[in-house]
Amino acid sequence: MDPESKKRSHTIRVIITEIFMVIAGCLLVIILTFVAMGYNFSLNGSIDQSGLLQINSLPTGATITIDGEEIFYRTNTSRMLEAGTHTVKLTRDGYDSWEKQIEISPGILTQVEYPRLFRNNRESETLEDFTKLPTLFSASPSHTRLLYAQKNSREWSLRNIENNSATISKIDLAKILPESWDISELAWSDDASRLTLKISSDYYLINLARPESSLNLTDEFDMKWTKLSAYNSSGETLFGLENNNLRVISTGTREVSRVLISDVATFDNLGENIIYVTTSGEIGLYRLGETTPIPLKTNTESKIKVAISKYLDQDFLTIAEGPLVTVYRGNLSTSDFSLDKMDALESFTLNFSPTKLYRYNNGRIIVAQNDTSLSIFDSERKTFSSFQVNNPKIFFLDNYLIATVENNSLTVRDFDGTNLRTLTSATPDFPAVISSNNDYLYKVDNSALVRERL
Repeated sequence: MDPESKKRSHTIRVIITEIFMVIAGCLLVIILTFVAMGYNFSLNGSIDQSGLLQINSLPTGATITIDGEEIFYRTNTSRMLEAGTHTVKLTRDGYDSWEKQIEISPGILTQVEYPRLFRNNRESETLEDFTKLPTLFSASPSHTRLLYAQKNSREWSLRNIENNSATISKIDLAKILPESWDISELAWSDDASRLTLKISSDYYLINLARPESSLNLTDEFDMKWTKLSAYNSSGETLFGLENNNLRVISTGTREVSRVLISDVATFDNLGENIIYVTTSGEIGLYRLGETTPIPLKTNTESKIKVAISKYLDQDFLTIAEGPLVTVYRGNLSTSDFSLDKMDALESFTLNFSPTKLYRYNNGRIIVAQNDTSLSIFDSERKTFSSFQVNNPKIFFLDNYLIATVENNSLTVRDFDGTNLRTLTSATPDFPAVISSNNDYLYKVDNSALVRERL
C-alpha cells in the first residue's frame, strides 16, 4: 500500500475511534445521569426509578436498619431506595429506638428529619421546689420560655430555657391584673416577648420585657373583644374581633382601625393575610391594605373551621366543613387570586367534626382535634394521619412530638401517631417541653420544676 493510502487509512481509523469514544462518553454521561436520578436496570430488563431517603436524627450517629438490613452509614445521611414501602429503624447504644414504615416515591426526595432517640438513663436536676403547684404554667411554642405563677399571684416567674443556665426573672403585673384571676385563653407571640390573655370577659396584652407597658385591651379601647390574633411576630400589633367586626389593634400607638370586615364569625391569619368565615357561612380572604375582601366559598355548614399556614414558601389553606377537611396549596398574594387557582391537595372525611383546627410552629403540621380524636396533616408528605389519645390536653414536646401526661407519666409519639413511648414521670395538667437547644427536657414532677439531660 502506498504511503498516501496508509495515511488515509490511519486517519479514517482515528476518526472512527474518536467517534466511538464520543458516543461511549455520551452514553456513559446518560447512564450516570439516569443512575443519579435513581434509575436502575433490573435483571428482567426493565428500567425502574428509585427515590432518595434523607434520614436525620437527634442525636446523630444512630445506626440505620432498612428492611432488616443494617447499612454502613449512620445518621445523618441519605440513601437511594427502591420505590415502595420500607421499614426504617434507628438505634443507638444507651438510647431507645425509633421505627417507621416510610413510603419512597420514584424520583422524589423523602426527608425524615424529626426522629428523636431518648437516652435510657437521664440525669435529673431540680430547678425549683413549689410549696403549691402553680395555677398558671405555660411553655412558649418557640421552646425558649417557661411562664408560671401561683393562684391569684400578680408576680409571675419567667424562666429562660433557651440556654442551659435557665435563668429566672420576676414579672410584676400588680398594676394590670385583677386581684383574682382565672385565665381561660393564653397565646404567645412568635418571639415569646408578649402574650395575650383572657380573664373573665377581658383581654390583656402582657409585655414580658416591659410589664409596665401591658394593657387591658378591653378597657383601653372600650370594646368587647371575642378573639385576638397577632399580626406580627412580636404580638405588638393584633387583629381583633368585636361584635363580629374585624379590626387592627396597634398597641404601640394605642389605636384601633376601621372595620376591615363585618359579620365575621371566626378567622385565622398569617401576617397580613386573613382567612375568615362569616356568620352566614361564607369563607373569604382579606389582605391587609386592600379595600375589599375576596369571597372564596359559600357554605351552609355551621361547623366551619379555617387555618392558614406557610411551608417551604407556599401558602396552605385548610377548611374543615364538619368532618370534611380540604387542604389547598397556592399563592395567596397573587393579584387575581381565587380558590380555583389553588391546588386541592387532599380532601379527607374524618370520623369527627373538629372543634380545633390550627397550624403548629413552622407550618408543616396542621392539627384537627375534637376531644381525644386527632387528625394531623403533614404539608411535607401531603398526607393525613388520624389517631386517638387518652388525654385531650395535648402539647408539643418539640416541633414534631405530640405529648400527653397519662397516669402521672409523660407519653410521647410522632406527630403522625407512630412511635408511642412512655418517657418519664410527670404531673398531670402541666405541659413538658424540650428546650430549643435540645439539651434538656423540662417538666413538673412531685411539686417541683425538674429538667432531665437529653
